Amino acid sequence: MNGIDLNKMFQVLVDNSDNEFFNFVRDNIKELKNYSFDLANELYKIPYSKSTCEDYYSFIDSIEITKGFLNSVNPIYVNDFEKIINDGTLSLTENDEKEYDYMDYTITPNNNIICEIKVKPKNTIEDVYVLIHEFFHSTNVSKNNKLDRCLLTESVSVLYEFLLYDYLIKNNISKMDNVVIMIENINHIIDRCDYLYDELVTMEKALSNINEINNFDLINEEDKNESDHDFYEGVDKLTNYIRKDVKYVISGVIAVIIYYRYKNDYIKMDNINDFNNSIKTTEELDSLKILFSEKPSKNEIVKACEYLKNDILSNFNSKTK
Repeated sequence: MNGIDLNKMFQVLVDNSDNEFFNFVRDNIKELKNYSFDLANELYKIPYSKSTCEDYYSFIDSIEITKGFLNSVNPIYVNDFEKIINDGTLSLTENDEKEYDYMDYTITPNNNIICEIKVKPKNTIEDVYVLIHEFFHSTNVSKNNKLDRCLLTESVSVLYEFLLYDYLIKNNISKMDNVVIMIENINHIIDRCDYLYDELVTMEKALSNINEINNFDLINEEDKNESDHDFYEGVDKLTNYIRKDVKYVISGVIAVIIYYRYKNDYIKMDNINDFNNSIKTTEELDSLKILFSEKPSKNEIVKACEYLKNDILSNFNSKTK
């Protein structure tokens, strides 16, 4: 994981310029390949055959557990959570065509933000994780598209899932199901690393087929023949896949490192809450300065990944003995 400038990657990811991101990938493709490959190897998937939660919780139960966790983090969040329930921001999607949970928003003509959270209940502890993830997305929505729904907001939501895991384990709430969810979360990050590596290999091969790709404007040149146009459109789509997977890989890494620092008393819960609250009002990456004085070293990334992995495995082993 040496050689790639994470700070530069953060900057490129929060910029809306597809061309800038493409140029970044093109110029750093070898380092990005090494990064995704190394990270997948450092974490490695935790083998576990059980893929579903077993303990039953009504959705009302999940709401109460969510409130208990939020109260332990910051009582103000309980009020915010109750508000989105009472005003209809949070709604259920039993009959919704979409099979997944999500948070979306619109900006009104009066420049106000209206959030919408849709949850498809599973009646397990997983509902609490979904509520926490989507709730924290709603807490840092910004009118600035450079910030909103970028890697910082995803990092926050993943981080609070980790903190929820810690809270539920300490309170002996569905310990084994929590282990299942955390294994899936870690394996998801590794899957993204694997996808990213494969996409970068494909991109590298594509770039080697032509002398030079300078930017996406080439796609729109009228003198390009149909086969050239299809090629550039393919590169465009591949770049968007890479952007998405880089976002999830890096946001996952940020969340793991912050969790590691919190568990080892390097930072406090107040610092984490300040980080979340600053995202919607602070320009671009200044929010990270609350928790990071400099970019994390490879050594700390490895330590943080090992810490979380060992914590999950220890809870798994203690329950199955």
